[in-house]
Amino acid sequence: MKRLSTKIKFYANISVSNLLVYAIVFTLPLNVRANGLFIILFTLVSLYEYFNGKKDFNFRQNRKWILVFSSLFLVQLIGLFYSDEKESALAVLERSLTLIIFPLAIIPDKKKSNLRFLTRIILVLIVSCLVVIISSWSYVIIDNFQSGRRFSYIFHWAYSHNQLIQFFDVSGNYFVMYLIFSMSTIIYLIDRKILSGALIYYLLFIVVIFFGFILHLNSKIGVIIILIFSFFYFVNKAVIQKSIRPIFGVILVFSLIIIAINNMSYFKKRVFEYAVNIEKGEVRIKEGRLNQWKAIINNFDGNVILGYGTGATKKHVLRFYEKEGLSKAIKYKYNAHNQFIQFFIANGLLGVFCFLLCIVLPLKLALSSKDWIFVSFIFVFFFTSLVESTLLRQKGIVFFALFNSLLIANFSKRTFFSNKSQSKVLNI
Repeated sequence: MKRLSTKIKFYANISVSNLLVYAIVFTLPLNVRANGLFIILFTLVSLYEYFNGKKDFNFRQNRKWILVFSSLFLVQLIGLFYSDEKESALAVLERSLTLIIFPLAIIPDKKKSNLRFLTRIILVLIVSCLVVIISSWSYVIIDNFQSGRRFSYIFHWAYSHNQLIQFFDVSGNYFVMYLIFSMSTIIYLIDRKILSGALIYYLLFIVVIFFGFILHLNSKIGVIIILIFSFFYFVNKAVIQKSIRPIFGVILVFSLIIIAINNMSYFKKRVFEYAVNIEKGEVRIKEGRLNQWKAIINNFDGNVILGYGTGATKKHVLRFYEKEGLSKAIKYKYNAHNQFIQFFIANGLLGVFCFLLCIVLPLKLALSSKDWIFVSFIFVFFFTSLVESTLLRQKGIVFFALFNSLLIANFSKRTFFSNKSQSKVLNI
């Protein structure tokens, strides 16, 4: 009875803006327009809730984090005034509005400093990812069957990477970012005995599904992040338990990845597309991200401190590619595929500094308190930002701004996450 009354009280106190956060997270991997609509509604409702209940907001106590996370939007706003691509700059600012909306609406809101709310948000993300995976695999299997091909053809390039999730408004590496964050959160909650019952087995099965889908996506950065996370997780357990048995976990994960790569020809090709071609004792690297970064760094001729201005990146990046003869990058109009370089081109060292602040300061806080959910979020986003311009698309901007704000808002309420002696079952 007490448990039922607690649930009733929780649902009675839930705000409309909280419900809209669920909707934003659910539509994040699914549809950009629906996601944008819910963000607009969230902004309007948050304004209404603020002006009709100021006591639930504490801006003064959280002003440091609001300022840190909002600095990314502010530096791009400054870049508008010296950019020679005003129309593109305005489009960038429009997409980047959530960098200031979410910190202002979520961090100081006491109603969002709730453990169950944060956990449910992550579960909503997991469910949304499952919708994408089930829909994508269903289409691939049915289409392959109707084409009369052998079953193994589903791992062909035509059904991998971005083609695998072609019906959804999300690219492969962005989706992998969602999957790995979800996987690391599930494993941590189970490891800390915060979840219980049959839910544990369902979620472990989901981890296996997510892992398999990452391999099917042929995501190199996904494989690298999983290997790094697995290494540190199992080594840490080996140290704590004073046993070498957890090390076999690393070997198992590594073996599964090797087997998958070896049996998926296109994945093998992607893994080794930067591999060495030994010719006359020299190592040559094929055209790809490394050559793109080299072209940008070697030909950059803008203001080192301020860059070319917000929205001017595309024009100059294509100019750099042309100078280096990167025909594929020119044909498909590739961006920098690195958020640090992307900020450097547009907003110079000032932009890179603000971006680093939004990563280093939360990471320092998370590590000092052993908040491993927050740590995993930052590391996943950081590694993805090394190979993608994550804050150039709505899918990356919303994910970064929303979860950074939610994790900071809930930081003080999650001390038991970092202390096993205080761990308890979280009633979801």
